[in-house]
Amino acid sequence: MISVIVYGRNDSHGYNSHRRAALSLNAIAEVLSDDGDEILFADFNTPDDMPTFPEAVADTLTSRARARIRVLRIRPAIAEPMRRGSRLQVIEPAARNIAVRRMRPANRWILSTNPDMIVVPRVEGRSLSDVARELPDGFYELPRFELPAPLWESLDRTDPREAIRKLRRWGKRFHLNEVVTRHPSYLFDAPGDFQLILRDQFCEVDGFDERMVRGWHVDANLARRLWMLNGETSSLLDHFFGYHCDHTLHAGVMHGAGVGENDYRRFFWEVREPRIPEQRERWGLPDREIEEIRIDGSQAGFATSLEALVPGMREDTIATHLAPKTGNRRVLYDVDHAFPYLASHFASIPPESTIGYVGNNTELIDRLLEFLAARGFKGRVLALDEMHRFSPGPVSYTH
Repeated sequence: MISVIVYGRNDSHGYNSHRRAALSLNAIAEVLSDDGDEILFADFNTPDDMPTFPEAVADTLTSRARARIRVLRIRPAIAEPMRRGSRLQVIEPAARNIAVRRMRPANRWILSTNPDMIVVPRVEGRSLSDVARELPDGFYELPRFELPAPLWESLDRTDPREAIRKLRRWGKRFHLNEVVTRHPSYLFDAPGDFQLILRDQFCEVDGFDERMVRGWHVDANLARRLWMLNGETSSLLDHFFGYHCDHTLHAGVMHGAGVGENDYRRFFWEVREPRIPEQRERWGLPDREIEEIRIDGSQAGFATSLEALVPGMREDTIATHLAPKTGNRRVLYDVDHAFPYLASHFASIPPESTIGYVGNNTELIDRLLEFLAARGFKGRVLALDEMHRFSPGPVSYTH
């Protein structure tokens, strides 16, 4: 029914980002009830040696959220050309478009939102999927209500049902529910925090405009084009409240000097056509393979991979003596002890990488090859010919 599109990067994007994202993702999953509903997290430009953002917070996500989240890892090699010289590490239109290209084709609706939003049904027990199933064709927005940091920080991120129940009461009790109206095309201020879009219409207007590589107005541009296509923009305020976890206690990435913003005149007022023909065949990199990661337990984790390869210790401890004459001069080492530390450097690398090994430990390299193969490694491991004395040159292992 619904594919929820969110994006981010494993960095510190504003105040207490990991906590509010976990709270938001759990709450979004809570209001999805159709079997085909999913949350696509476009992880854009996280460094290759780090896990994606959802992997980093997976222990604080509910089983319901983990089951629905698909992580699309857009590595730096793919992300960098799409930045087009921007100072931003994450390019929103590119990230969202890549996710939409890879959503479940059977899902009729796209919800473009952010991982700091909490959607609260006005009628308890009524899901977003229930409402979307009955909606006529169109484009739908929701006003954003600001939630002060001390309030959302007081919510248990692992109990989204209770968080939603509290917000249904707090919104009115604390005078939070202020509707700020704007242009008829997007109805409300901050339109990008809730945009419910028909998948067919999103494709018809050629997605988000990937020329917008600076901050702001990406959502307004899409809203204007969908408004032109439909002739109107509709509100879901009768069904839902949308609360934004405020994170302005400290300046965020978008508030830094020199970031700049997309030209509002060019990308809003001067837009006369809903479609973008020049990017029709290429938006969202349709022909590029994008790595997908699941955090629902269906893929082997690092510890599980080690369990299959490293035997347990016979005693509770092992002992090594460090003396000045032995420091940095040892050539012998315990493979079982060294391997977990070696393997940790390859836990998040691109699956098509090339790894070079300089050494003479066949046991270590064989174990590394097994570890990489179990984790879906598709690249090569190159070793010196001393490892295989009958080889004429460098040895290439391909998995």
